[in-house]
Amino acid sequence: MLGLVACAPAARPLDGRVAPVSAIPATAALRVPTQVGFRWEFREEQLTIRGEGAARLAPPDSARLDLFLDGGFGSGNAFVIGDTVQARIPMGDRLIPPAALFWGAVGRLAVPPGDTIVRVVADTLRTDIAGTRGIFRASFVRDSLVQLERIVDGRVLERVDRVGDVVRYRQLASRRSLDLTILRRAAVPPFDAAIWPR
Repeated sequence: MLGLVACAPAARPLDGRVAPVSAIPATAALRVPTQVGFRWEFREEQLTIRGEGAARLAPPDSARLDLFLDGGFGSGNAFVIGDTVQARIPMGDRLIPPAALFWGAVGRLAVPPGDTIVRVVADTLRTDIAGTRGIFRASFVRDSLVQLERIVDGRVLERVDRVGDVVRYRQLASRRSLDLTILRRAAVPPFDAAIWPR
């Protein structure tokens, strides 16, 4: 782990005026069942794989991801329930982000509690939440979560960026990435209980 931390870029200090913790936009829970269709591409060193996928997001804190490789060469699924990830897909531990960063990818701030600092510059609010797994730095533009980083020993190990219909997850120390391009998103009726793990 120490070698990976040393390879990661340094985190910049927070700037701006101090704001109260109550200024952090509320993004704690999913409100309605939602289905999202997307294209995905994973890169790691010389390996690139891509395909299509679907995410089923269920209130308050559950998600099922189904991933399909282009060309019909395979598929798999993963579940994120609260702060737990269960991947049933080859390379799932490298392909699927940890729970806090997965939730950041769908616009929900769900990080372990910790000492919190909030600063504001113009329409951007940034907060550092320091806990046992490092510092989670969340950036909001108005009420939307646009970036979530995990910082350890002053270096950014992982980051999720949300720009329009594109979500980018990066493991910066290992140069691993997952890009999602959202194709469709819709509120749907509640999901059948059979889609969840037992």
